Amino acid sequence: MSKIVCIFSSPRADGNSCTIGRAVLDGAMGLSVNTIKIHRLNSLFTAKGCQNCDRCRDNYHCYIEDDMKPILEDIVECDSLVVCFPLFFNGPCAQFKLLMDRMYSQMTTDLKPRFPGKKLVMVITHDDPDSDEQAKLVEDQLSSIFVDKLGYDVVGVVNYRCNRDFNSAKHDQIIMNVARELGNKI
Repeated sequence: MSKIVCIFSSPRADGNSCTIGRAVLDGAMGLSVNTIKIHRLNSLFTAKGCQNCDRCRDNYHCYIEDDMKPILEDIVECDSLVVCFPLFFNGPCAQFKLLMDRMYSQMTTDLKPRFPGKKLVMVITHDDPDSDEQAKLVEDQLSSIFVDKLGYDVVGVVNYRCNRDFNSAKHDQIIMNVARELGNKI
């Protein structure tokens, strides 16, 4: 049995990153012993950025009391993490960046992984051909952070260009199959 946490960061609940993320979860559900928790970052009422207080250095616990705290706790407890986010202005959307900054609490005082060995699937969506190169740079940067700083094993990445089509992914059977296959691996 595997505990899976899925993070939907897009403001669009039915946008491309969420559609592809749901396909990953469909693949994971093929193994009926998995449990899945889903968090939509855009629905949080209170969420603060990392305050660099360093109180989390004593243990993995982030001391900020807001709606992000239970999400961070679920991530600590999970075996696999699925993160889904669009790129805005050549970087991850603000909701996802907020989560990443708060995951600082999941490193040791010497910036090593506190909870290594979790599996990761990343779903990145972006708008147009001009953003392909930037999307690849973001993918590489975040993969490096998840691997080197947080100790994750990257199972796979879907880096999808949607060409400004609100939900083109749902009609792209190739990308949906790729996503389901990644879900089978977590």
